[in-house]
Amino acid sequence: MTAHRPEPVDQWFDRHQRELAAVLDGVLDVEAGLREVLLQYRHETAVDALGAVLDVEGGLAAIVPVAAPPPPPTRPESVVPAAPASWPVDPVTRLTLRADPRVATAYEALNHTYFRTHKLDADLARVRELLSEHVPATRYELVSALQYVLDLTLFFSHDLGRDIDSGDAHSSGSGRRLARALKLTNDLVAALDRAIDYVKLPTGQERDMALARELSVALGRGRALVPLLVELRAEELKKAIGVALNTEPPSLDSTAVRAFLDDFTTSDLRAAELVGVDLGGVRWSESGTRWPATVDVDDLKNRSEDKGGGIWVVRAGTATVRDLAELA
Repeated sequence: MTAHRPEPVDQWFDRHQRELAAVLDGVLDVEAGLREVLLQYRHETAVDALGAVLDVEGGLAAIVPVAAPPPPPTRPESVVPAAPASWPVDPVTRLTLRADPRVATAYEALNHTYFRTHKLDADLARVRELLSEHVPATRYELVSALQYVLDLTLFFSHDLGRDIDSGDAHSSGSGRRLARALKLTNDLVAALDRAIDYVKLPTGQERDMALARELSVALGRGRALVPLLVELRAEELKKAIGVALNTEPPSLDSTAVRAFLDDFTTSDLRAAELVGVDLGGVRWSESGTRWPATVDVDDLKNRSEDKGGGIWVVRAGTATVRDLAELA
């Protein structure tokens, strides 16, 4: 009688692992898992899109009674919108602030951050698009899209680290925001690095689930990072304006503080002494902006982009008041 030899342990584990993989292959839907992980981000994108067409404040006003009508809006030429009543700044002063070195540096940093965060948003949207069921993406396309996000994020990481090392955080609040931005940036870099490594591996259940997890982390970090970066640069610009005017920084959000230095579509600037002021980015109008006599308006049009309706924006790096005065 032949004795039964027990199956070696390693062969037993190997056989059961193959059987388990075969069973899981029939019940797991990896693509559905990826879609489920990214569902929240598509939902948030859709909600954000609704904000462009729904008037939430108007809807609330229609159902919630108010005790009295709000006061009429304040003209931006006399008082800065949302700023304290004791902080009036006339348009001539606003325009000459552009020549202050500290204000100019902070203004340029905020504009660059706007551009780069817009690019980061676009790159993250491209990653989400490639992961959707409607866009069959190759491994090369997905790696390239992730690499674009990684390259830009590394720039932000270097920029924030330099700010912290140089001691640019002037208050504990600014320091905390800088630290949080750097933490989000480094988390995004790490998640992108891991995601790129997973994309390069052969497709499999474990790989796909790990990839979905890292992409979920990356998309979440990117979504939180973009507004924080803009807020940091806007705070720096407001502080620079406060120092230049020897007063408290204006109470303006990132959009309003840019308009404070950009929007002169209804401003009388005839009394301004603007030699050497960089006009790049300034919004002006044919009917509402009144320039000093030294400014050649026709030449200014040639240096500006027509936005329609008589509104123009001076192209960056094309004009100072000295240039225009010499051509007048």
